Amino acid sequence: MTPPSPAYGDARRPSALRWILPLALAARLAMVAYAAVSPARFDYPDTRRYVAVARNIAAGLGPIESNHGRCGTDPLYPLFLSIAPTLGASSNGAILLCGRAVNVILGLACVIAVYRIADRLGGTRAAIVAALILSLDPITLFFHGLVLTEVAYSAALLWTIDRLLAARQDARILPVCLAGLCLGLGAITRSSGLLLPIALLPALLIGRARPARRALLACGFLFAFALPIAPVAARNYRLLGHWVPVRTGSGATLLESLGPWADGGPGMEKVVWPAFPPDANEAVRDRVCREAAIAWARSHPAVTLRLAWVKLRRTWSITLHAPGYQGDAFTAIGWLTVAPVYLLALVGIWTLRRRRDALWLLLAAPLYFSVLHSIFVGSVRYRVPVMPLLMILAGIAIAHVTTRRAAPPGPADGQDR
Repeated sequence: MTPPSPAYGDARRPSALRWILPLALAARLAMVAYAAVSPARFDYPDTRRYVAVARNIAAGLGPIESNHGRCGTDPLYPLFLSIAPTLGASSNGAILLCGRAVNVILGLACVIAVYRIADRLGGTRAAIVAALILSLDPITLFFHGLVLTEVAYSAALLWTIDRLLAARQDARILPVCLAGLCLGLGAITRSSGLLLPIALLPALLIGRARPARRALLACGFLFAFALPIAPVAARNYRLLGHWVPVRTGSGATLLESLGPWADGGPGMEKVVWPAFPPDANEAVRDRVCREAAIAWARSHPAVTLRLAWVKLRRTWSITLHAPGYQGDAFTAIGWLTVAPVYLLALVGIWTLRRRRDALWLLLAAPLYFSVLHSIFVGSVRYRVPVMPLLMILAGIAIAHVTTRRAAPPGPADGQDR
């Protein structure tokens, strides 16, 4: 006999989080301690840029890197880092510690969101498994030691999914607006997610509610998404005189990704830059780079397609590509932790196949970033924020297999309750 599916309210009851969260906290604090004693391993160019921007924010100059890079950094994460210099702790170590503290807090928020989402879709056993995988996953833990945006963006994305699932229960506007707000905050943390609402909209536009109600939910979602972006876009227009929703730099990154120097991975130092007009600002330079990259892609379609496949493979690679992270130990970590999640996620997709709306909420972001990073450079780093969604699918798969369910979790008609 198939047990009844979990109701949405189950995600709010007292849960195993009471013992999972301390375990997750201990693992993250251990990684932060390791980062403190091994600074060279956690030194990334983007980290130095975020630190520089945080100092400028604290000094009242706004989220600028330099006089030539006033709008080139997603502003929210450096704003968090600026707490340290604002309070008088201006050393690099203090700012990095502030960033890692933010990572730990938001990392725990990720664990809570994963538990809630998995509980809604697969029950308590799925929630425990998914939360444990996320709590102890070594690659995820490593990114808590890095002062980068991956953990912060993952938190915004996961709480977006949680609120969208809650909204599907009774088509309420408040959870939808909270989902949009979370995703908007995510976009000013990591601007590559700027178009993700387009991929998530079908979950709101297709459902049991009346068409007018579904349209209202979609408008509320998009309006809330735009709220945190609007002041950033207004600032950029004031400084540059061009429409730049979050930051400049996408043109340069596209040129890094499409050209005779491109190999699928990062490599700004190899790019041969086009000639820029005299006194061109960031937005104009970005446009020139973007046009050069598109022109090259049009004249080299076969190479562009081959590069797209290389970038996709790099992003979802089981093993790591970064220098210093290869060898038997790192290969073993990949095959023992990443490969099982991939395999179990496929089982989870099959398990949820009759709940297409819920399944789409879990797969929209991984598919979106797969497409994005088949165009721009590919790296394991860029999949990190969406890996918790695959871990949720893995938890659902394990719960399904271990309870010997005869049908996927959920009502027989395939609709969310």
